Amino acid sequence: MNTFQSIFLVLLSIMSIYLSFRLLVFFTIETCRKHNRKTPKQNVNGVNGNSLFFSAIIPAKEESEVIVNTIKSLQKMEYPSNLYEIIIVTDQKETSSSTISTRKVIETWMENDCKILPEKKTSQENRYSTLNLAPVVIYDIPKGFDGKVNGTIAQDAVPSTKARALNYAFSKMKKRTNHYCSFFDAETHPDPKIFSYIDKYFSKEKKFLLWQGPALQVRNFWDISFFSKIAALSQAFSHEFTLPMLLNWIPFLGGTNMHIPFSILLKLKGFQSNCVTEDLELGVRIWDKTNEFPKFLPLVCTEQTPSTFKGYYYQRLRWGKGNIQVLLQSKKCFLHSAVQVRWLFFKLFFLGPFEWFFYAIISVFVTTTSINSWLNILNQLAPFYSIFLLTSIVLLLMHYLWYSKYMNKSKHIGIKLFLLSTYIVFIVPLTSFLYGLPFLVGTFQAIFERLFKSKKQNIRECWTKTPRTPEC
Repeated sequence: MNTFQSIFLVLLSIMSIYLSFRLLVFFTIETCRKHNRKTPKQNVNGVNGNSLFFSAIIPAKEESEVIVNTIKSLQKMEYPSNLYEIIIVTDQKETSSSTISTRKVIETWMENDCKILPEKKTSQENRYSTLNLAPVVIYDIPKGFDGKVNGTIAQDAVPSTKARALNYAFSKMKKRTNHYCSFFDAETHPDPKIFSYIDKYFSKEKKFLLWQGPALQVRNFWDISFFSKIAALSQAFSHEFTLPMLLNWIPFLGGTNMHIPFSILLKLKGFQSNCVTEDLELGVRIWDKTNEFPKFLPLVCTEQTPSTFKGYYYQRLRWGKGNIQVLLQSKKCFLHSAVQVRWLFFKLFFLGPFEWFFYAIISVFVTTTSINSWLNILNQLAPFYSIFLLTSIVLLLMHYLWYSKYMNKSKHIGIKLFLLSTYIVFIVPLTSFLYGLPFLVGTFQAIFERLFKSKKQNIRECWTKTPRTPEC
């Protein structure tokens, strides 16, 4: 082993120890906080004129399989039905081209199964109301909407993006006193106490804060590939135990289970409609204008995770590319000083892309090591490799036990867990680099487009939904 290899292995070991120690510390701190934290009890009779009003906004393009269950979940919120509304933002392109569009599925369900008459119905807006449930509003984005809050509508079609859909909703929404916008993905099922928690905090502190809660992508756990199962457990664990600490250092917004005062959104003119990671970009702008980071919301939402590697790859590819695009916005005018902006961007890079790069490197190293171990079982690294595998299986089982209450039901759990453990032993070490691959590719794509000033937007960067698994 030459000097360069020795230095490389030392640095790799140091980073591995650092990340493992940090994960342990974060897990310990958040576990203690969970033990001491009390979830507020809902008191419907205790609301008053100063209580918060919530607009639950769901961008939903090509989401006909899951959207009805999402609306049903939001209708069960433990909060007065007259103090929140459910806004579904669909795309006119889908409505005009599909016989089973998201909007038509919602309309059919509301008018037939729920026996609710529309309060208002036009080609671009459909509003339903009832005495016992929160009103449901459907906004159908015109093809030519330019993507800006209170923007114009042209004849030519404009590329569809999630941010453009949200900005259209802001343009149509009625502004209310103490008004919050709560953002959820089309398959998100929120904890029913979320609105109550935020409202109780506001009633005590009288502060309009940004809130970001965890999204656990485990609800379709038994309907996805082994690869996606590992990704789902890892993402859920990270959101619940790492996110609370990260929000002390970076203005991370995750796109779902985030809650922002409507006044701030209007002041900042909504989202940047052509940004892939519009949530993070907005978080940076809010920090710049208010000097505030999001506060961790200790109530979870459950979601689906991409069922195949292909779905996982393109979802993470967008995330990776969007993060780098945000970091490369050097010409953007900031209120903070150049030093403060550089320090923030350094933290965003170190806690994001840098860890992706490191994971890719260590994954290749682990892959090489595992191959050598299988080829030569007496190799000196074999004992350490065996410990790694045993630890992975134990962590997997711990993750599963922790999140099983959020998962769909399945038969023969013991056999399936055994097969998953076998997958970890024989396959994961050989393919572990695939988990970091889309982030790396997205990073290089963003840098390449920056260097060559390419403005072409890949179709997968537009408002392309992640394929869902059917829900009962």
